[in-house]
Amino acid sequence: MAEYVEKLDKEGITNDRADRYVQFLNYPFFGKMFFACPSQFGKNLYDKEYTFGKMAKAMPFRACSKIMNAEELRGKIALVERSDCIFQLKAKMVQDAGAIGVIVIDHEPNSKFNANRPSFSMAADRDTRDDIAIGAIFVYRREGEEILKTLKKYPETVALLSSGVFKFEVLMEQFLRTGKNVEVVSYPKCPAEHNDIVHFNLDTGEVNFYVRLNGVTQESEAREHQEIVERHVIELQKYLLFSSEKHSFKFYEFFRTAAYGALDLNVDNEKWGDVLSALNAMTKKTLPQSLSQNLPGLLTRIRCVPRGLEIVCDRLA
Repeated sequence: MAEYVEKLDKEGITNDRADRYVQFLNYPFFGKMFFACPSQFGKNLYDKEYTFGKMAKAMPFRACSKIMNAEELRGKIALVERSDCIFQLKAKMVQDAGAIGVIVIDHEPNSKFNANRPSFSMAADRDTRDDIAIGAIFVYRREGEEILKTLKKYPETVALLSSGVFKFEVLMEQFLRTGKNVEVVSYPKCPAEHNDIVHFNLDTGEVNFYVRLNGVTQESEAREHQEIVERHVIELQKYLLFSSEKHSFKFYEFFRTAAYGALDLNVDNEKWGDVLSALNAMTKKTLPQSLSQNLPGLLTRIRCVPRGLEIVCDRLA
Protein backbone atom coordinates (compact mmCIF):
# COMPACT_ATOMS: atom_id res chain seq x y z
CA MET A 1 0.00 0.00 0.00
CA ALA A 2 2.93 2.35 0.63
CA GLU A 3 3.56 2.91 -3.08
CA TYR A 4 -0.05 4.00 -3.53
CA VAL A 5 -0.05 6.30 -0.52
CA GLU A 6 3.18 8.00 -1.61
CA LYS A 7 1.19 9.42 -4.49
CA LEU A 8 -1.02 11.38 -2.11
CA ASP A 9 1.39 14.29 -2.27
CA LYS A 10 2.44 13.69 -5.89
CA GLU A 11 0.64 13.68 -9.21
CA GLY A 12 -1.99 11.11 -8.27
CA ILE A 13 -3.95 13.22 -5.84
CA THR A 14 -6.44 16.00 -6.49
CA ASN A 15 -8.57 18.23 -4.29
CA ASP A 16 -12.14 19.09 -5.22
CA ARG A 17 -15.29 20.54 -3.68
CA ALA A 18 -15.80 18.56 -0.51
CA ASP A 19 -13.74 18.88 2.66
CA ARG A 20 -13.25 15.10 2.92
CA TYR A 21 -13.66 12.02 0.75
CA VAL A 22 -14.25 8.29 0.96
CA GLN A 23 -12.61 6.47 -1.92
CA PHE A 24 -12.48 2.77 -2.83
CA LEU A 25 -8.97 1.89 -3.97
CA ASN A 26 -9.08 -1.67 -5.24
CA TYR A 27 -10.75 -3.82 -7.89
CA PRO A 28 -13.39 -3.41 -9.26
CA PHE A 29 -13.63 0.26 -8.26
CA PHE A 30 -10.17 1.80 -8.78
CA GLY A 31 -10.95 5.14 -7.22
CA LYS A 32 -14.73 5.33 -6.90
CA MET A 33 -15.30 8.36 -4.69
CA PHE A 34 -17.92 9.77 -2.31
CA PHE A 35 -18.10 13.32 -0.98
CA ALA A 36 -17.90 13.47 2.81
CA CYS A 37 -17.67 15.95 5.70
CA PRO A 38 -15.01 16.38 8.41
CA SER A 39 -15.10 16.17 12.19
CA GLN A 40 -13.94 18.57 14.86
CA PHE A 41 -12.30 15.76 16.83
CA GLY A 42 -9.90 12.90 16.22
CA LYS A 43 -7.25 12.55 13.53
CA ASN A 44 -7.30 15.55 11.22
CA LEU A 45 -7.38 13.69 7.85
CA TYR A 46 -6.01 16.80 6.17
CA ASP A 47 -3.06 17.33 3.84
CA LYS A 48 -0.79 14.27 4.34
CA GLU A 49 -3.02 12.73 7.03
CA TYR A 50 -5.21 9.85 5.89
CA THR A 51 -6.66 6.52 6.99
CA PHE A 52 -7.09 3.45 4.81
CA GLY A 53 -8.29 -0.07 5.43
CA LYS A 54 -11.08 -2.57 5.04
CA MET A 55 -14.51 -1.75 6.45
CA ALA A 56 -16.91 -3.39 8.90
CA LYS A 57 -20.38 -2.46 10.15
CA ALA A 58 -20.54 -1.83 13.89
CA MET A 59 -22.99 -3.68 16.13
CA PRO A 60 -24.94 -1.90 17.50
CA PHE A 61 -25.06 0.17 14.34
CA ARG A 62 -25.47 3.49 16.17
CA ALA A 63 -22.46 2.69 18.37
CA CYS A 64 -23.70 4.46 21.49
CA SER A 65 -22.74 1.57 23.76
CA LYS A 66 -20.08 -1.12 23.92
CA ILE A 67 -19.41 -2.67 20.51
CA MET A 68 -20.54 -6.30 20.35
CA ASN A 69 -18.49 -7.29 17.26
CA ALA A 70 -15.12 -5.89 18.33
CA GLU A 71 -13.20 -8.79 16.76
CA GLU A 72 -14.74 -7.99 13.37
CA LEU A 73 -14.03 -4.26 13.74
CA ARG A 74 -10.44 -4.51 14.92
CA GLY A 75 -8.06 -2.95 12.42
CA LYS A 76 -10.86 -1.81 10.12
CA ILE A 77 -12.83 1.35 9.37
CA ALA A 78 -16.11 1.15 11.29
CA LEU A 79 -19.43 2.07 9.69
CA VAL A 80 -21.92 3.56 12.16
CA GLU A 81 -25.21 5.43 11.98
CA ARG A 82 -25.96 8.94 13.22
CA SER A 83 -28.41 9.61 16.12
CA ASP A 84 -29.06 8.58 19.74
CA CYS A 85 -25.69 9.94 21.03
CA ILE A 86 -23.03 12.50 20.14
CA PHE A 87 -20.59 11.86 17.31
CA GLN A 88 -17.58 11.78 19.62
CA LEU A 89 -19.05 8.96 21.70
CA LYS A 90 -19.57 6.85 18.58
CA ALA A 91 -15.93 7.37 17.64
CA LYS A 92 -14.86 6.48 21.18
CA MET A 93 -16.88 3.25 21.18
CA VAL A 94 -15.40 1.95 17.91
CA GLN A 95 -11.93 3.16 18.81
CA ASP A 96 -12.08 1.19 22.05
CA ALA A 97 -13.11 -1.83 19.96
CA GLY A 98 -9.94 -1.48 17.88
CA ALA A 99 -11.23 0.32 14.77
CA ILE A 100 -8.71 2.50 12.91
CA GLY A 101 -11.30 4.94 11.55
CA VAL A 102 -15.03 5.61 11.45
CA ILE A 103 -17.58 6.63 8.81
CA VAL A 104 -20.76 8.07 10.33
CA ILE A 105 -23.77 7.61 8.04
CA ASP A 106 -26.70 10.04 8.24
CA HIS A 107 -29.95 8.57 9.60
CA GLU A 108 -32.20 10.92 7.61
CA PRO A 109 -33.80 9.05 4.67
CA ASN A 110 -32.64 10.12 1.20
CA SER A 111 -30.25 12.83 2.42
CA LYS A 112 -27.36 13.34 0.02
CA PHE A 113 -24.31 15.53 -0.46
CA ASN A 114 -25.03 18.95 -1.96
CA ALA A 115 -22.07 21.15 -2.90
CA ASN A 116 -24.28 24.25 -2.82
CA ARG A 117 -25.24 23.98 0.84
CA PRO A 118 -22.98 25.16 3.73
CA SER A 119 -20.30 22.69 4.72
CA PHE A 120 -21.20 20.34 7.60
CA SER A 121 -18.78 19.27 10.31
CA MET A 122 -19.31 16.75 13.11
CA ALA A 123 -19.16 18.72 16.35
CA ALA A 124 -16.87 17.83 19.23
CA ASP A 125 -17.98 17.61 22.85
CA ARG A 126 -16.45 20.78 24.31
CA ASP A 127 -17.00 19.56 27.87
CA THR A 128 -14.61 16.62 27.55
CA ARG A 129 -11.04 16.27 26.31
CA ASP A 130 -10.51 15.03 22.77
CA ASP A 131 -9.24 11.51 23.34
CA ILE A 132 -10.09 10.32 19.82
CA ALA A 133 -6.99 9.22 17.93
CA ILE A 134 -8.69 7.76 14.84
CA GLY A 135 -10.02 9.59 11.78
CA ALA A 136 -13.77 10.28 11.60
CA ILE A 137 -15.85 11.49 8.66
CA PHE A 138 -19.56 11.91 7.90
CA VAL A 139 -21.48 10.88 4.78
CA TYR A 140 -25.10 11.50 3.87
CA ARG A 141 -27.64 8.68 3.64
CA ARG A 142 -27.56 7.98 -0.09
CA GLU A 143 -23.77 7.81 -0.13
CA GLY A 144 -23.85 5.73 3.05
CA GLU A 145 -26.27 3.19 1.64
CA GLU A 146 -24.06 2.74 -1.40
CA ILE A 147 -21.06 2.18 0.86
CA LEU A 148 -23.04 -0.41 2.87
CA LYS A 149 -24.13 -2.21 -0.31
CA THR A 150 -20.53 -2.28 -1.49
CA LEU A 151 -19.36 -3.76 1.81
CA LYS A 152 -22.00 -6.50 1.59
CA LYS A 153 -21.08 -7.45 -1.99
CA TYR A 154 -17.31 -6.82 -1.79
CA PRO A 155 -16.24 -7.30 1.85
CA GLU A 156 -12.54 -6.96 0.94
CA THR A 157 -12.97 -3.41 -0.37
CA VAL A 158 -10.23 -1.04 0.81
CA ALA A 159 -11.42 2.48 1.63
CA LEU A 160 -9.36 5.65 1.91
CA LEU A 161 -10.47 8.54 4.16
CA SER A 162 -8.68 11.76 3.28
CA SER A 163 -8.88 15.34 2.04
CA GLY A 164 -7.88 14.37 -1.51
CA VAL A 165 -8.65 11.66 -4.05
CA PHE A 166 -6.56 9.34 -6.20
CA LYS A 167 -6.88 9.73 -9.94
CA PHE A 168 -8.39 6.68 -11.64
CA GLU A 169 -5.46 6.36 -14.06
CA VAL A 170 -2.93 6.19 -11.22
CA LEU A 171 -4.73 3.31 -9.50
CA MET A 172 -5.29 1.47 -12.77
CA GLU A 173 -1.65 1.90 -13.80
CA GLN A 174 -0.50 0.42 -10.48
CA PHE A 175 -2.84 -2.55 -10.91
CA LEU A 176 -1.82 -3.24 -14.50
CA ARG A 177 1.88 -2.86 -13.75
CA THR A 178 1.98 -5.10 -10.67
CA GLY A 179 -1.04 -7.34 -11.26
CA LYS A 180 -1.85 -6.92 -7.58
CA ASN A 181 -4.80 -5.39 -5.81
CA VAL A 182 -4.43 -2.91 -2.98
CA GLU A 183 -3.69 -4.86 0.16
CA VAL A 184 -3.77 -3.98 3.86
CA VAL A 185 -2.02 -5.76 6.68
CA SER A 186 -4.32 -7.42 9.19
CA TYR A 187 -4.46 -5.62 12.52
CA PRO A 188 -2.89 -5.57 15.00
CA LYS A 189 0.31 -5.21 13.03
CA CYS A 190 3.47 -5.99 14.95
CA PRO A 191 6.34 -3.58 14.43
CA ALA A 192 9.04 -4.59 11.98
CA GLU A 193 11.21 -5.36 15.00
CA HIS A 194 8.63 -7.21 17.06
CA ASN A 195 10.04 -6.19 20.43
CA ASP A 196 10.52 -2.48 19.79
CA ILE A 197 8.33 -0.57 22.22
CA VAL A 198 8.34 2.83 20.53
CA HIS A 199 7.74 3.85 16.89
CA PHE A 200 7.24 7.41 15.69
CA ASN A 201 6.90 9.52 12.55
CA LEU A 202 8.22 13.07 12.89
CA ASP A 203 6.46 14.15 9.66
CA THR A 204 2.99 13.41 11.05
CA GLY A 205 3.81 13.62 14.76
CA GLU A 206 2.32 10.18 15.40
CA VAL A 207 3.91 8.14 18.18
CA ASN A 208 3.01 4.49 18.81
CA PHE A 209 3.93 2.51 21.91
CA TYR A 210 3.61 -1.29 21.87
CA VAL A 211 3.37 -2.43 25.48
CA ARG A 212 2.57 -5.65 27.31
CA LEU A 213 0.35 -4.96 30.30
CA ASN A 214 0.11 -8.61 31.37
CA GLY A 215 -3.42 -8.39 32.70
CA VAL A 216 -2.88 -5.23 34.73
CA THR A 217 -6.00 -3.05 34.53
CA GLN A 218 -7.50 0.03 36.12
CA GLU A 219 -8.82 -2.17 38.95
CA SER A 220 -5.35 -3.51 39.80
CA GLU A 221 -3.46 -2.19 42.81
CA ALA A 222 -1.39 0.98 42.47
CA ARG A 223 1.74 -1.08 43.09
CA GLU A 224 0.95 -3.24 40.04
CA HIS A 225 0.34 -0.16 37.88
CA GLN A 226 3.72 1.27 38.77
CA GLU A 227 5.53 -2.04 38.44
CA ILE A 228 4.36 -2.83 34.90
CA VAL A 229 5.07 0.71 33.66
CA GLU A 230 8.55 0.84 35.23
CA ARG A 231 9.43 -2.56 33.77
CA HIS A 232 8.92 -0.99 30.34
CA VAL A 233 11.00 2.04 31.31
CA ILE A 234 13.87 -0.21 32.38
CA GLU A 235 13.82 -2.02 29.03
CA LEU A 236 13.58 1.24 27.06
CA GLN A 237 16.60 2.64 28.90
CA LYS A 238 18.66 -0.28 27.61
CA TYR A 239 18.42 0.81 23.97
CA LEU A 240 17.30 4.45 23.83
CA LEU A 241 19.89 7.22 23.94
CA PHE A 242 19.25 10.96 24.39
CA SER A 243 21.48 13.93 23.79
CA SER A 244 20.71 15.36 27.24
CA GLU A 245 19.22 14.42 30.59
CA LYS A 246 16.48 16.96 29.99
CA HIS A 247 15.32 15.20 26.84
CA SER A 248 15.54 11.79 28.53
CA PHE A 249 13.42 13.01 31.44
CA LYS A 250 10.77 14.50 29.09
CA PHE A 251 10.53 11.33 27.01
CA TYR A 252 10.06 8.98 29.97
CA GLU A 253 7.57 11.40 31.50
CA PHE A 254 5.66 11.20 28.20
CA PHE A 255 5.86 7.40 28.11
CA ARG A 256 4.59 7.08 31.69
CA THR A 257 1.69 9.39 30.88
CA ALA A 258 0.76 7.27 27.84
CA ALA A 259 1.09 3.99 29.74
CA TYR A 260 -0.93 5.09 32.77
CA GLY A 261 -3.55 6.52 30.43
CA ALA A 262 -3.76 3.12 28.70
CA LEU A 263 -4.63 1.68 32.12
CA ASP A 264 -7.56 4.15 32.25
CA LEU A 265 -5.93 6.19 35.02
CA ASN A 266 -6.33 9.96 35.16
CA VAL A 267 -3.42 11.74 33.49
CA ASP A 268 -2.78 15.15 31.95
CA ASN A 269 -1.66 15.42 28.34
CA GLU A 270 1.98 16.26 27.73
CA LYS A 271 3.10 19.32 25.78
CA TRP A 272 3.73 18.44 22.13
CA GLY A 273 6.72 20.79 21.88
CA ASP A 274 8.50 19.03 24.76
CA VAL A 275 7.77 15.58 23.30
CA LEU A 276 8.92 16.62 19.81
CA SER A 277 12.22 17.94 21.21
CA ALA A 278 12.77 14.67 23.06
CA LEU A 279 12.06 12.57 19.96
CA ASN A 280 14.46 14.65 17.88
CA ALA A 281 17.14 14.05 20.51
CA MET A 282 16.60 10.28 20.62
CA THR A 283 18.58 7.51 18.92
CA LYS A 284 18.16 3.74 19.19
CA LYS A 285 20.74 1.06 19.84
CA THR A 286 20.27 -2.62 19.04
CA LEU A 287 17.26 -4.08 20.81
CA PRO A 288 18.29 -6.13 23.87
CA GLN A 289 17.49 -9.83 23.76
CA SER A 290 16.17 -9.59 27.29
CA LEU A 291 13.24 -7.44 26.19
CA SER A 292 10.94 -10.23 25.07
CA GLN A 293 11.87 -12.31 28.11
CA ASN A 294 11.28 -9.51 30.60
CA LEU A 295 8.09 -8.27 28.91
CA PRO A 296 6.13 -11.34 27.76
CA GLY A 297 2.49 -11.38 26.73
CA LEU A 298 0.16 -9.85 24.17
CA LEU A 299 0.82 -6.46 22.60
CA THR A 300 -1.30 -3.42 23.41
CA ARG A 301 -0.97 -0.47 21.05
CA ILE A 302 -1.05 3.09 22.38
CA ARG A 303 -1.36 5.74 19.67
CA CYS A 304 -0.43 9.36 20.41
CA VAL A 305 -1.11 12.29 18.06
CA PRO A 306 -0.68 16.07 18.40
CA ARG A 307 -3.77 18.11 19.30
CA GLY A 308 -2.90 21.78 19.25
CA LEU A 309 -0.21 22.39 21.89
CA GLU A 310 -0.66 18.95 23.46
CA ILE A 311 -0.19 15.34 22.39
CA VAL A 312 -3.12 13.02 23.12
CA CYS A 313 -2.74 9.27 23.62
CA ASP A 314 -5.31 6.51 23.47
CA ARG A 315 -5.23 2.74 23.67
CA LEU A 316 -6.35 1.17 20.41
CA ALA A 317 -6.17 -2.53 21.25
